[in-house]
Amino acid sequence: MAVKYGYTVKVLKAIVFDKQEGLFDEYVNKYYEIKSHATGPQRAIAKLMLNSLYGRMGLRPTFEVTKLVTTAEAETIMVNYDVTDSYILNEEKKLEIIRYSTIPSMNKSVRQHGNDNFIEMSVKADNSARIAEQSVPVAIAITAYARMLMNPYFIKYADSIYYTDTDSITMSEPLPEEVVGNAIGQFKLEHSNFEGYFPGCKVYALLHADGKTTLKGPNKNCW
Repeated sequence: MAVKYGYTVKVLKAIVFDKQEGLFDEYVNKYYEIKSHATGPQRAIAKLMLNSLYGRMGLRPTFEVTKLVTTAEAETIMVNYDVTDSYILNEEKKLEIIRYSTIPSMNKSVRQHGNDNFIEMSVKADNSARIAEQSVPVAIAITAYARMLMNPYFIKYADSIYYTDTDSITMSEPLPEEVVGNAIGQFKLEHSNFEGYFPGCKVYALLHADGKTTLKGPNKNCW
């Protein structure tokens, strides 16, 4: 697609995955049918199931845990695991709260105790607690297809677009009627006739003609 629009592409490295058609057809059709006819909590849950599918596929392959440990235990963890956060809870009692990856760090463990220790620690690790049910190739494919579908609109309406996300566009002119609707693959008209402020990614405020507001961001109080 990049070549189609005049870009020069030089491939340095590529990973090729086997393609499978209709992988989520049954799943998507089921929850789309519920979303189309249900109301209230049932509709909200169906929408969540649809929208969170690709995010679930893109989860980090390892989990993190937060534990209350002694200072001695914290030091052992730091030697063998990648630590995200750590702070002293009670210096007198030598208690700390530590957050770390549940899979041993190869670099740390091998450097400290040798390869055999790393293998032993990995075998002893609880697989059910440390490995996420995910598939990064699926998440990559979904987001890549989203960009392929959205890019023609970005290029055609470049001078009219104020904000965009994975599957949405905020613009000053209407899209063609045939691409707007409630069917799968169509854009749904969420808002019209409003004044908008878009200071950053996933952060915006809309002031509608009726005086109501729509706020989006990490903390709505920031508005």
